[in-house]
Amino acid sequence: MYRSWQMYFLNSGMGSSDFAGCDDKSGRVVWFDSRLSDPDVKRVLGDRFKPFLIISRSSVRIRSQMGICDSCHSGCCRSFAVPISGADIHQFTQYQNKNFWDFACRWEDSEGLISRNLAPHFFFEDAPDVPFVICLKHIPSVSFPGTTKCRFLMECLPDDDHPKGLGRCSIYHSRPHTCRSFPAKLNDDSELAILYEIPTNGRNGEPAYDLCPRQWTPADLDPNETIQSLVVAKYEMTFFKKIAVIWNQNPGPWNSFPEFINIIYANRISSGQVGNSSQDQSPDDSESLSNAA
Repeated sequence: MYRSWQMYFLNSGMGSSDFAGCDDKSGRVVWFDSRLSDPDVKRVLGDRFKPFLIISRSSVRIRSQMGICDSCHSGCCRSFAVPISGADIHQFTQYQNKNFWDFACRWEDSEGLISRNLAPHFFFEDAPDVPFVICLKHIPSVSFPGTTKCRFLMECLPDDDHPKGLGRCSIYHSRPHTCRSFPAKLNDDSELAILYEIPTNGRNGEPAYDLCPRQWTPADLDPNETIQSLVVAKYEMTFFKKIAVIWNQNPGPWNSFPEFINIIYANRISSGQVGNSSQDQSPDDSESLSNAA
C-alpha cells in the first residue's frame, strides 16, 4: 500500500504528533498514526525514508481553497523575511505551545528593507548599534539544497507535474497577519487594500525563490478578510513599536527577549478602567512596561 507514495519525515519540534507524506503525483497529504515510531517507518519504507516534516492535521489548507497558490512551491515563503509582532509571538508560545527559539529569529536590518517603516527595530546587548527585526525563522530546504525556507513551510519534493515541488503552510489557520494579507497593503486612509506588484524572483535569481506565476487580482483575495488582516497587522505592529521603544531604552540580551514579550503581552487586559487621556492613566501602567524591560 505504500508503493505509490514518497514519505518524508522529520521531527520538527513543533509539538505535533502526526506523520505526513506527499503523494508522488498530486501532492496530496496522507496521514499516519502518531504511534508509528521512526524504526517502524524505516522498516516499511526502507531506503525511501528521508527527512521531512511532522505537522498537525488541522494545519493543512484544503487545496481547492488556495487559488493562485494551489500548485505553487511557495517561493514567497522562501524569499522573504517575515516580520512578526509580539502578539504573534505570544499566540505561538502561550496558545500553541511552540518554543520561541524554534520559530523566531532576529534579522539584521541596517537598510530598513525588512521593516519598511512598519515593523519595529530592536537593539540587543551583544550588538547595541545593529537594528534587528523579529521574524519567522528560516531553515535549510530539502527540495532546494543550498537554499532556505520558512520554518513552517511543508515541502513536497519536485516531480514531473510539479518541477519545483509543492509548498504548504503547516500553520495556515494561525499564520501571522503579515502572511494573511500578502500581497496587499492599506491605502493612506486604511479603508482600501492595495495590491502591490510581485517581482518574478524574490532573491538572487535562484529557482527556489521564483515568485507568483502571474500578478494577483482583487478576485484572488477575500475583501473582508484581507482588510481585517491588514488592520490588525497595522495595529499590532504599532503597539509592538511602543514595546520596542521601552526595550531599546536599555537593550537586554537576546536570550531574555521571549520572557520580556511574555510579560508584556500577558498583561494587556486590565481589570480596572483605563482612560484615553494621559490624565486618566495610572502611573503604574507605564511603569509596569518599563520594569518589564
